[in-house]
Amino acid sequence: MVSHPLLAAVARIRRQQGRRIEAITLFQRALPLQAEAGGELELAVGGIHEAVGMLRKELGMLSDAAESFSQAVRVARAAFGSKHAAVGVALRLQGEALAWQGRWDEALTLFEEAHAIHTATLDESHVDRATTAALLGGAYVQLERGASAVALLEGALPVMEAHLGSMHLDVGSTLVQCGRALAKHARFDEAMARYVRARGIYSLRALPKDDVRVVSLDEHIRNLQQVLAAHDVSRINTGESLTITPRTAPLTLAGRIAHQRMERSATRKRTKQHAPTASQAGSLIKAALEYEGIAADSPSYERAMQTYGAHPGGACGPMPLATSQPASGTLPDRRTVLAGVFGDDP
Repeated sequence: MVSHPLLAAVARIRRQQGRRIEAITLFQRALPLQAEAGGELELAVGGIHEAVGMLRKELGMLSDAAESFSQAVRVARAAFGSKHAAVGVALRLQGEALAWQGRWDEALTLFEEAHAIHTATLDESHVDRATTAALLGGAYVQLERGASAVALLEGALPVMEAHLGSMHLDVGSTLVQCGRALAKHARFDEAMARYVRARGIYSLRALPKDDVRVVSLDEHIRNLQQVLAAHDVSRINTGESLTITPRTAPLTLAGRIAHQRMERSATRKRTKQHAPTASQAGSLIKAALEYEGIAADSPSYERAMQTYGAHPGGACGPMPLATSQPASGTLPDRRTVLAGVFGDDP
């Protein structure tokens, strides 16, 4: 008869090899043997429940994973008492499995208990405390309790980056939740900055385009761009000048050009400012419009070129957009407006 330590050891090897189904089968064979040898509440039994839960979560068996983590919580409470950090970790894992099923109210209860335990037992710089805080903040965002979310998420980020690395997927997920919380407080430029960082992490880690995290993030970015566009049109209607800054530059060719120009302007030593000629400005705007997919024979293209094509723009300052409206009285869309706000010479 194969011993339970050997079964568990082989199961861990299978897990490392990516053979998850085999690993689950071996762990499940070891579980009753381990319980018989040491009791159902023995720590090794809890470890097996947790390992099976992780495997089930990786396979998308979320309901079964939540049940496995629930058993791990039961064992941890019996072994350590209700206020031990290990109990907090088990609660957090169970909460994650519930959150992935959309059972946010149940997950929130577990995250709050885990956070209370880790706040009382772990130092602020401990990664388990930070991870629990980030998940609690994400639950608050999901349940429209953003007032409590920003501080939790912003506090967790530097600790997670220090322990996990700035390109870790959990850091990316926390950035997304932080962006969502900031957007709910109308801190749109800060929210976009978090989204852009998260997008870079997902791209670097080669997540496929149909990954739920990528799809969700892209949707958040599109929604925020629409909000920013509406905000800028409102500013145009009130006659306010629009100033492009490194934080507010949009994810478009025009925004990138403006950002690069300002960076060069800030570092280059010169005796006077050089504004682009009408020809240079027209060429840049034409390139931006074509990049955005606006056809050369469309009214929007012609209107934008007539309105902004000969405008030299300021070196780093704003262009009064309210005085640059087309003769027809209709406002250009946001990308056309931004195409007219260029900085220094190329």
